[in-house]
Amino acid sequence: MELSHYAFAFFVFVLVCAAILLSAAAHKSSRRERLEMDEREKKLFRLYQDMEDLAAGFEDYVRESQGRNDEEAKRFRKLADDMAGALGEAQGQTESVKQCYEKLRSQGVITEAPAAEAENVREEDREDMRATWVVRLDAEGFSAEQIAKKLGVSRGEVALILGMRRNRA
Repeated sequence: MELSHYAFAFFVFVLVCAAILLSAAAHKSSRRERLEMDEREKKLFRLYQDMEDLAAGFEDYVRESQGRNDEEAKRFRKLADDMAGALGEAQGQTESVKQCYEKLRSQGVITEAPAAEAENVREEDREDMRATWVVRLDAEGFSAEQIAKKLGVSRGEVALILGMRRNRA
């Protein structure tokens, strides 16, 4: 064999070795990239699962809150209806006082109502209504501070009304 054959065989050998080394290097880098990609996919999947758990928890919280809000809304509607009824009763009482006054005035028994007495009647009605509401709200479980805030009176007045009602019982 001639030297050119050996040189050609050596050249082919070098090319094959280079191809093997390049293939191994490419395979190694692609394997590393695959491992990194797998790790990223795992992290992404964990993040997705955490987000699903969070969303499910949030949905439960929303349903629970909505239920509590519905109960509170029903309670406040009932309270508003009760207040409207009491206001209607008070207006009816005011009307009946006015009718009595007009009747007495038409008969000549009264010529003119003193302003102080008219205000006292209205204030007494307001005090009776306030006392009624204090007792109702107390029975529904509101604290003295909450009652005072809702009715726009002092805590001392609420405590006094409740104390007087308890002493009567």
